[in-house]
Amino acid sequence: MLARVIPLVFAVGSIASLLLVGHANISALSTLPIQQSIGNSHIPGSDLPPRGLTPTPTTTPTPAPPVAPATGKLLLIDLAHEWLWAFQDGHVVYSTPVTTGQPALATPVGTFNVQYTVTDTWFTSAWQPGSPYYFAPLFVHYGLYFRDYGFFIHDATWRHQFGPGTNVPHTDADGTHETGSHGCIEVPLTAMTWLYHWATVGTRISIVPSTQPAPVQPPPAPKHALPGKSGTQPV
Repeated sequence: MLARVIPLVFAVGSIASLLLVGHANISALSTLPIQQSIGNSHIPGSDLPPRGLTPTPTTTPTPAPPVAPATGKLLLIDLAHEWLWAFQDGHVVYSTPVTTGQPALATPVGTFNVQYTVTDTWFTSAWQPGSPYYFAPLFVHYGLYFRDYGFFIHDATWRHQFGPGTNVPHTDADGTHETGSHGCIEVPLTAMTWLYHWATVGTRISIVPSTQPAPVQPPPAPKHALPGKSGTQPV
C-alpha cells in the first residue's frame, strides 16, 4: 500500500493554510498562532531539558478512571496524568499512557469528534529546517484526526516513553532526552492499533486538564545534564 503524505504548511498570522491528505486538498484561512498548527512528537536537537536539570518521568500507577456517559463511545484524555481511557456505554474498555503537547505547543482542551482516520501516513513538518520545532518526516501507522490545523491521536514509534512527565523536557530511563508532542496525542503502537479499529468517525473525544487531583510527588533532585547529550533522530 502506498503511504499517504500529509504536508502541513502554516505560517504566523492570517494566511491560507493548505492541508494535503492523499489526493484531497483542504484549505482554510488561519489566524491561529503557529504553535496550534500540528502536533508531532520529538524535536531532534532541540529537546534538551533546561540547562543543569534532567528531570525523569516518574512511573505512577494507572489513574483511577473517571465517571463517563452511560451510552456510546468516548475517548477521554487527562493532560495532568498523560492518560487516555476508552469508554463504551460508561465502562472502561481500554486505557493507555500517552504523550501530549509540550508547554509551547499545548494540546487543545475541549470536546471534539473523530473527523476521519488515516493509515500508513507520513507527517511532514509545518516548520522549516532551522526552526526549533522542525522535525524530519515521521511515519505513522494509524491516526484519528480530531481538530482542524493538524491535530491527531496517533502512534509514535520513535518515542521511548509515554505517560506522566513525558510532555515536558525530560530524560528517559535509557538516557534519551525527549519532550512533548507538537500538540497531537501520541500513543504506543499496540494501543493505537486497538484504538484505530475500535473508534469510528464521529466518536467523541474529551480532552481535560485533569479528571482528578494530580498525584502528589516530591520534585526530582536536580543534577547536571551531560554535555552534548541529545535525543535520537526519529524515522
